Amino acid sequence: MFGLLAAAYEVTLALIMLSKERHAKWGLIGGIDFLVGISPLGIWTLGNPIMALALAYLLTKEYDTSVAEMLRSQLRRRHP
Repeated sequence: MFGLLAAAYEVTLALIMLSKERHAKWGLIGGIDFLVGISPLGIWTLGNPIMALALAYLLTKEYDTSVAEMLRSQLRRRHP
């Protein structure tokens, strides 16, 4: 049961990260929390602090468009 809840949380965070502006940053913060939170669970999570640092770096960037908007604009260019 815990695994399903964790997976649902991860998918939700991923979808939020793909949005724009404030929502994307909240998704990144949630991802950092998750990675740091599960780091003490075992040796297989030793890379998590490095990934959390990468997400912290991404927090310094601006996200003016969402992934969906980027895909839509690419499709419009190909099919006028």
